[in-house]
Amino acid sequence: MCSTHTPRRVSARGLAWELWLGATPTFSFVTVQVATHKLDLSISLAAIVLTVATAVQVAIRSQFKTALAGAAVLLIGFALAFLSREPRDVFLPGILISGVGALVGLVSTVAGVPIVGIAYSLATGKKVRTWRSNKMLRRRFQLITLCVSLGSALRSCVQYYFYLSGELTLLGQTRAILGVPLYAVTFLICWRIWPADQQLAYPNCTNGTRRRELHNVQLGAHREYSEAHRDGHRRSRGTPKERI
Repeated sequence: MCSTHTPRRVSARGLAWELWLGATPTFSFVTVQVATHKLDLSISLAAIVLTVATAVQVAIRSQFKTALAGAAVLLIGFALAFLSREPRDVFLPGILISGVGALVGLVSTVAGVPIVGIAYSLATGKKVRTWRSNKMLRRRFQLITLCVSLGSALRSCVQYYFYLSGELTLLGQTRAILGVPLYAVTFLICWRIWPADQQLAYPNCTNGTRRRELHNVQLGAHREYSEAHRDGHRRSRGTPKERI
Protein backbone atom coordinates (compact mmCIF):
# COMPACT_ATOMS: atom_id res chain seq x y z
CA MET A 1 0.00 0.00 0.00
CA CYS A 2 1.40 3.39 -1.04
CA SER A 3 1.67 6.17 1.49
CA THR A 4 -0.64 9.10 0.79
CA HIS A 5 1.34 11.54 2.91
CA THR A 6 2.18 14.73 1.00
CA PRO A 7 5.57 16.21 1.95
CA ARG A 8 5.97 19.82 2.82
CA ARG A 9 7.06 21.94 -0.13
CA VAL A 10 10.20 24.02 0.20
CA SER A 11 9.42 27.67 -0.51
CA ALA A 12 11.89 29.80 -2.48
CA ARG A 13 10.35 33.11 -1.40
CA GLY A 14 12.94 35.61 -0.31
CA LEU A 15 15.89 33.44 -1.33
CA ALA A 16 17.64 36.15 -3.38
CA TRP A 17 17.07 38.72 -0.60
CA GLU A 18 18.55 36.41 2.02
CA LEU A 19 21.59 35.67 -0.15
CA TRP A 20 22.15 39.37 -0.71
CA LEU A 21 21.95 40.09 3.00
CA GLY A 22 24.46 37.33 3.62
CA ALA A 23 26.92 38.87 1.13
CA THR A 24 26.59 42.46 2.38
CA PRO A 25 28.93 42.21 5.45
CA THR A 26 31.77 40.76 3.39
CA PHE A 27 31.29 43.39 0.69
CA SER A 28 31.41 46.18 3.27
CA PHE A 29 34.57 44.71 4.84
CA VAL A 30 36.44 44.54 1.53
CA THR A 31 35.31 48.03 0.50
CA VAL A 32 36.43 49.71 3.73
CA GLN A 33 39.66 47.71 3.93
CA VAL A 34 40.73 48.56 0.37
CA ALA A 35 39.79 52.22 0.82
CA THR A 36 41.35 52.83 4.26
CA HIS A 37 43.76 49.90 4.87
CA LYS A 38 42.63 49.97 8.52
CA LEU A 39 41.82 46.46 9.63
CA ASP A 40 40.21 47.35 12.97
CA LEU A 41 37.87 49.86 11.34
CA SER A 42 36.96 47.43 8.58
CA ILE A 43 36.15 44.64 11.04
CA SER A 44 34.11 46.97 13.28
CA LEU A 45 31.97 48.33 10.44
CA ALA A 46 31.52 44.88 8.92
CA ALA A 47 30.45 43.50 12.31
CA ILE A 48 27.81 46.25 12.59
CA VAL A 49 26.53 45.49 9.09
CA LEU A 50 26.50 41.77 9.95
CA THR A 51 24.38 42.44 13.05
CA VAL A 52 21.87 44.50 11.06
CA ALA A 53 21.71 41.96 8.22
CA THR A 54 21.13 39.08 10.65
CA ALA A 55 18.38 41.04 12.43
CA VAL A 56 16.69 41.73 9.08
CA GLN A 57 16.88 38.05 8.14
CA VAL A 58 15.17 37.12 11.40
CA ALA A 59 12.60 39.89 10.94
CA ILE A 60 11.57 38.65 7.48
CA ARG A 61 11.03 35.18 8.96
CA SER A 62 14.11 33.70 7.42
CA GLN A 63 15.59 30.41 8.59
CA PHE A 64 16.95 31.44 11.98
CA LYS A 65 19.49 28.62 12.18
CA THR A 66 20.78 29.35 8.67
CA ALA A 67 21.17 33.07 9.40
CA LEU A 68 22.89 32.29 12.70
CA ALA A 69 25.26 29.82 11.04
CA GLY A 70 26.24 32.34 8.37
CA ALA A 71 26.83 35.01 11.00
CA ALA A 72 28.96 32.59 13.06
CA VAL A 73 31.18 31.81 10.05
CA LEU A 74 31.79 35.51 9.40
CA LEU A 75 32.47 36.22 13.08
CA ILE A 76 35.07 33.46 13.12
CA GLY A 77 36.65 34.98 10.04
CA PHE A 78 36.71 38.43 11.64
CA ALA A 79 38.34 36.96 14.75
CA LEU A 80 41.01 35.17 12.69
CA ALA A 81 41.78 38.36 10.75
CA PHE A 82 41.98 40.39 13.97
CA LEU A 83 44.37 37.91 15.61
CA SER A 84 46.60 37.33 12.59
CA ARG A 85 46.37 40.93 11.31
CA GLU A 86 45.78 39.46 7.85
CA PRO A 87 42.61 40.77 6.14
CA ARG A 88 42.46 37.74 3.83
CA ASP A 89 41.84 35.43 6.81
CA VAL A 90 38.24 36.69 6.89
CA PHE A 91 37.58 34.40 3.92
CA LEU A 92 39.40 31.35 5.29
CA PRO A 93 36.47 29.75 7.23
CA GLY A 94 34.18 30.03 4.21
CA ILE A 95 36.81 28.50 1.93
CA LEU A 96 37.32 25.56 4.27
CA ILE A 97 33.59 24.99 4.79
CA SER A 98 32.93 25.06 1.03
CA GLY A 99 35.76 22.60 0.42
CA VAL A 100 34.68 20.18 3.13
CA GLY A 101 31.04 20.45 2.03
CA ALA A 102 31.98 19.68 -1.57
CA LEU A 103 34.02 16.65 -0.48
CA VAL A 104 31.24 15.29 1.73
CA GLY A 105 28.65 15.83 -1.00
CA LEU A 106 30.73 14.03 -3.63
CA VAL A 107 31.44 11.10 -1.33
CA SER A 108 27.78 10.78 -0.35
CA THR A 109 26.76 10.88 -4.03
CA VAL A 110 29.17 8.09 -4.95
CA ALA A 111 28.08 6.07 -1.90
CA GLY A 112 24.42 6.29 -2.99
CA VAL A 113 23.31 8.23 0.09
CA PRO A 114 23.24 11.85 -1.15
CA ILE A 115 23.19 14.63 1.41
CA VAL A 116 20.15 16.24 -0.24
CA GLY A 117 18.17 13.04 0.27
CA ILE A 118 19.16 12.90 3.93
CA ALA A 119 18.14 16.55 4.35
CA TYR A 120 14.80 15.75 2.70
CA SER A 121 14.23 12.89 5.16
CA LEU A 122 15.04 15.13 8.12
CA ALA A 123 12.70 17.86 6.84
CA THR A 124 9.73 15.59 6.09
CA GLY A 125 10.18 12.86 8.70
CA LYS A 126 10.37 10.12 6.08
CA LYS A 127 12.89 7.34 6.43
CA VAL A 128 15.95 7.23 4.19
CA ARG A 129 15.05 3.82 2.78
CA THR A 130 11.76 5.27 1.56
CA TRP A 131 13.43 7.23 -1.24
CA ARG A 132 16.51 5.01 -1.58
CA SER A 133 14.30 2.13 -2.69
CA ASN A 134 13.01 4.32 -5.54
CA LYS A 135 15.62 4.42 -8.31
CA MET A 136 14.27 7.63 -9.84
CA LEU A 137 14.24 9.58 -6.56
CA ARG A 138 17.69 8.34 -5.59
CA ARG A 139 19.15 9.45 -8.94
CA ARG A 140 17.53 12.86 -8.75
CA PHE A 141 18.80 13.45 -5.22
CA GLN A 142 22.25 12.37 -6.40
CA LEU A 143 22.15 14.83 -9.31
CA ILE A 144 21.09 17.68 -7.03
CA THR A 145 23.81 16.84 -4.49
CA LEU A 146 26.37 16.62 -7.30
CA CYS A 147 25.31 20.02 -8.64
CA VAL A 148 25.59 21.67 -5.22
CA SER A 149 28.93 19.95 -4.52
CA LEU A 150 30.47 21.07 -7.83
CA GLY A 151 29.40 24.65 -7.11
CA SER A 152 30.98 24.49 -3.65
CA ALA A 153 34.17 22.95 -5.08
CA LEU A 154 34.45 25.69 -7.71
CA ARG A 155 33.92 28.41 -5.09
CA SER A 156 36.46 26.89 -2.72
CA CYS A 157 39.20 26.31 -5.32
CA VAL A 158 38.97 29.77 -6.92
CA GLN A 159 38.87 31.59 -3.60
CA TYR A 160 41.74 29.51 -2.21
CA TYR A 161 43.88 30.43 -5.21
CA PHE A 162 43.38 34.15 -4.59
CA TYR A 163 43.79 33.57 -0.84
CA LEU A 164 47.29 32.20 -1.43
CA SER A 165 48.13 35.09 -3.76
CA GLY A 166 47.03 37.61 -1.11
CA GLU A 167 44.83 39.57 -3.53
CA LEU A 168 42.11 40.87 -1.21
CA THR A 169 40.25 42.78 -3.92
CA LEU A 170 40.14 39.80 -6.28
CA LEU A 171 39.23 37.57 -3.37
CA GLY A 172 36.25 39.77 -2.54
CA GLN A 173 35.23 40.03 -6.19
CA THR A 174 35.32 36.27 -6.73
CA ARG A 175 33.35 35.78 -3.54
CA ALA A 176 30.70 38.15 -4.87
CA ILE A 177 30.63 36.51 -8.32
CA LEU A 178 30.64 32.98 -6.92
CA GLY A 179 28.19 33.96 -4.19
CA VAL A 180 24.71 35.18 -5.06
CA PRO A 181 24.93 34.57 -8.86
CA LEU A 182 26.30 31.05 -8.46
CA TYR A 183 23.75 30.26 -5.75
CA ALA A 184 20.97 31.49 -8.03
CA VAL A 185 22.13 29.37 -10.98
CA THR A 186 22.57 26.33 -8.75
CA PHE A 187 19.11 26.83 -7.27
CA LEU A 188 17.48 27.05 -10.71
CA ILE A 189 19.20 23.87 -11.89
CA CYS A 190 18.25 21.99 -8.72
CA TRP A 191 14.69 23.29 -8.97
CA ARG A 192 14.43 21.82 -12.47
CA ILE A 193 15.76 18.46 -11.28
CA TRP A 194 13.66 18.35 -8.09
CA PRO A 195 11.04 15.54 -8.21
CA ALA A 196 7.38 16.37 -8.68
CA ASP A 197 5.00 16.37 -5.69
CA GLN A 198 3.29 13.21 -6.90
CA GLN A 199 6.62 11.37 -7.16
CA LEU A 200 7.52 12.39 -3.60
CA ALA A 201 4.07 11.48 -2.27
CA TYR A 202 4.26 7.93 -3.71
CA PRO A 203 7.96 7.02 -3.49
CA ASN A 204 7.36 3.27 -3.19
CA CYS A 205 4.95 2.97 -6.09
CA THR A 206 5.60 2.04 -9.67
CA ASN A 207 3.65 3.84 -12.39
CA GLY A 208 1.02 1.12 -12.58
CA THR A 209 0.68 0.89 -8.81
CA ARG A 210 0.40 4.65 -8.54
CA ARG A 211 -2.39 4.77 -11.13
CA ARG A 212 -4.32 2.02 -9.34
CA GLU A 213 -3.84 3.78 -6.00
CA LEU A 214 -5.13 7.08 -7.35
CA HIS A 215 -8.03 5.31 -9.02
CA ASN A 216 -9.01 3.65 -5.73
CA VAL A 217 -8.84 6.98 -3.89
CA GLN A 218 -11.03 8.65 -6.52
CA LEU A 219 -13.46 5.74 -6.52
CA GLY A 220 -13.75 5.81 -2.71
CA ALA A 221 -14.37 9.56 -2.73
CA HIS A 222 -17.07 9.13 -5.39
CA ARG A 223 -18.81 6.43 -3.33
CA GLU A 224 -18.73 8.57 -0.19
CA TYR A 225 -20.22 11.49 -2.13
CA SER A 226 -22.98 9.29 -3.60
CA GLU A 227 -23.93 7.86 -0.20
CA ALA A 228 -23.97 11.30 1.42
CA HIS A 229 -26.13 12.62 -1.43
CA ARG A 230 -28.64 9.76 -1.07
CA ASP A 231 -28.82 10.21 2.71
CA GLY A 232 -29.44 13.92 2.31
CA HIS A 233 -32.16 13.28 -0.26
CA ARG A 234 -33.91 10.79 2.05
CA ARG A 235 -33.85 13.19 4.99
CA SER A 236 -35.22 15.99 2.87
CA ARG A 237 -38.15 13.82 1.72
CA GLY A 238 -38.91 12.60 5.26
CA THR A 239 -40.69 9.39 6.28
CA PRO A 240 -44.12 8.40 4.87
CA LYS A 241 -45.88 9.41 8.14
CA GLU A 242 -44.24 12.81 8.13
CA ARG A 243 -45.39 13.44 4.56
CA ILE A 244 -49.03 12.55 5.48
